[in-house]
Amino acid sequence: MFKRWTIALLDISYRWARRIVVLVIGTTVLLIGLVMTVAPGPAIVVIPLGLAILAIEFEFARRWLKRLREAGDSIARQVFGSSQAAPHEAPSSDDAGNAAAANVDNDPQAPHRQGH
Repeated sequence: MFKRWTIALLDISYRWARRIVVLVIGTTVLLIGLVMTVAPGPAIVVIPLGLAILAIEFEFARRWLKRLREAGDSIARQVFGSSQAAPHEAPSSDDAGNAAAANVDNDPQAPHRQGH
């Protein structure tokens, strides 16, 4: 019986220790990123990194990271416009057709055109 309580206590202690370590490291990285908004440095990279570390254990950080990601997507759409495909979107059918047409001459199994 004593062993069962000891294991349960160690499990609880491990969870709390992990949460505290994640909190300290994530908050430190996040604060460094916030300082970088006025000091030289890559704040645009460090702030999401701090939130990602905090999101390992904390739901509020997951929500903030999701909002930050949505804001970044919105800014990217405004900057690049809706006419250009985003990097994660599939190419349009025109692009696929042009690529297929370019590869016809290189296809050894394609029927040969007359006059060649």
